[in-house]
Amino acid sequence: MPEGVTRPTATMSSNPQDLPPGAMLALRYRIGPVLGRGGMGVVYRARHLGLDRDVALKVVPPGVGDRASTVRFEREARNSARLDHPGCVRVLDVGTTPDGHRFLAMELLDGPTLRSRMKEPMPARDAAWLAARILDALDHAHGRGVLHRDVKPENIVLVGGSPVLIDFGLSWAMGDAHVTRAGTTVGSPSYLAPERALGHDGDHRVDVYAMGVILYELIAGKKPFAAATPVQLAWMHAHRDAPPLPSVAPTVPLALASIVHRALAKDPAQRFATSAEMARALDALHHLSGNLAPGEAAADEESTALLWSPRSRVKDLVGRLRYGRWRWKTA
Repeated sequence: MPEGVTRPTATMSSNPQDLPPGAMLALRYRIGPVLGRGGMGVVYRARHLGLDRDVALKVVPPGVGDRASTVRFEREARNSARLDHPGCVRVLDVGTTPDGHRFLAMELLDGPTLRSRMKEPMPARDAAWLAARILDALDHAHGRGVLHRDVKPENIVLVGGSPVLIDFGLSWAMGDAHVTRAGTTVGSPSYLAPERALGHDGDHRVDVYAMGVILYELIAGKKPFAAATPVQLAWMHAHRDAPPLPSVAPTVPLALASIVHRALAKDPAQRFATSAEMARALDALHHLSGNLAPGEAAADEESTALLWSPRSRVKDLVGRLRYGRWRWKTA
């Protein structure tokens, strides 16, 4: 019997590599139900017997993954441990059992992923508030030298309505050795920055671009690009401009649309310089609208449909006329 894992004899697992419920890992984790699966391993709900608390335990069985995958797993543990922000998942423990099971224990987040809340367009003020909070967490990570590189709705958990970033498995920290083979790209094609789609490493602005895609999707109810294959999708991110947001979400405030399209700029230099800068721009919109919090009702829905202050409506009208001219010229 392996030294690192003690298996109960009466329990069978549905997957040969899965640890059965009740098994003990590293003498301190009692395995519970499976919470999710990834390319390398499985995330379980587990009980830390010493701390008497439940955790999310990511386990990679012996022999699973190549060298690059192993380095990414170790990097996730190291990089996540650098973070101390309510919007970033906390790492509690990391290790390898004598028989080769690699594990990473994280705080157990009680809530759905953002993806499960994206069945229909979100009100603009809610989407802007949510995006600003995610950007705050990213700014903290970037300030600690950690780039997420796989920001997507599936990697954002809503805890009490507030977003928490998880899965730093593809993250890079300043000074890390590159383990991805030349000419290859890892990440989610739907949220892939143009420079990453072209095979370049990119910097913290790849996370800004991904947030632009998420905010676009939150407001419009669909992604800016759709394609039959990941390769086609990556090509579109690299070479095509996203459809103007007002054309797919006519009630979106132009000030907010401008923020989204700036984040989606093909040239990183044309995006927000930092996540904090984009968060400030989104928060400023709430300030102009009297600090409306998510879910608060406006006194006059028709007059506040733009969500921003009355003086901004003139600018919004001018912006819509400019959008109209631009769309007519490029039609």
